[in-house]
Amino acid sequence: MESKGQGERVLVTGAAGFLAQHLIPELLGSGAIVTGISLEKNPSQIPRAKNFSYISLDLKDKISLKEEIKNIKPQKVFHLAAYPDKEAVFENTDECVQNNIQGTLNLIHALSNINYDSFVHIGSYKEYSGSKTPFRETDALFPISSYAISKACAEMFCIAYHQIYGLPLIMLRFPTIYGPKQPDQNLIPCLIKSCLSNSKLKLTKGQQKRELIYISDIIDAMLKASSSKNAHGQIINIGTNQEHTIREIVNLIINLTNSKIKPEWGAIPYRKNEIWSMKGDNKKAMKLLSWKPKISLRQGMVKTISYYKNA
Repeated sequence: MESKGQGERVLVTGAAGFLAQHLIPELLGSGAIVTGISLEKNPSQIPRAKNFSYISLDLKDKISLKEEIKNIKPQKVFHLAAYPDKEAVFENTDECVQNNIQGTLNLIHALSNINYDSFVHIGSYKEYSGSKTPFRETDALFPISSYAISKACAEMFCIAYHQIYGLPLIMLRFPTIYGPKQPDQNLIPCLIKSCLSNSKLKLTKGQQKRELIYISDIIDAMLKASSSKNAHGQIINIGTNQEHTIREIVNLIINLTNSKIKPEWGAIPYRKNEIWSMKGDNKKAMKLLSWKPKISLRQGMVKTISYYKNA
């Protein structure tokens, strides 16, 4: 019996990134023919597989992008590429606008003559920012960083293109994702590595709350969304519907690593644009995609800690 994605042509942008490192093997395992696009020239983290091709390309390069898309003729698109979130509020505005907004538009325009059946765009709970929790897809947005503003803007273009042209665009919003292979500068790997090495850990007072979701639950949601016609034109929160204070998260990691570390609480001031609570309502995802998170915070942390112990 053929796999569900057997022979399906799939395009993944941001192919050298954390999400793609988990998504691409799943796609290849289903029999898909995958092309990855990323800025990096020769990334070590991309798979060496028969049905995988890699192209080093900047999404801001409209002409080259259009030529490559014409050759690839993707049936599904996972748009994971983005200029990453930074602590600074507005110092990275140009990069966010050019990459996250213009890059997304360039990709959609390059696909204009391609008969594709889904385009999954990745957003963030940071688009909500000042909204009351739990965040719902119908809430007004109050993004307070260049990254969050650019994500919200790109998403609005996607909604408009769906409504006007009927394009199969799907917008997923994620909370804080964690799991194996995540870059060290992210919160969870930074905490785990500090605990494993018993090095100094300077933190804020840790009162802010975050919703965390394990990477395999995110991949499951993306795959389900890409195969659901009911998801076209929809904004969907993909989360656990649970939040924890930074203190709770740090203490859990300390316990699971048996670390002797003594966190320096309050050594770092809160950010000017600090988001104090980040919890989303996931009912729409459960209903529309028949999806629900399977990995608890403790289970996910055990898996992630095991990876970094052996990395």
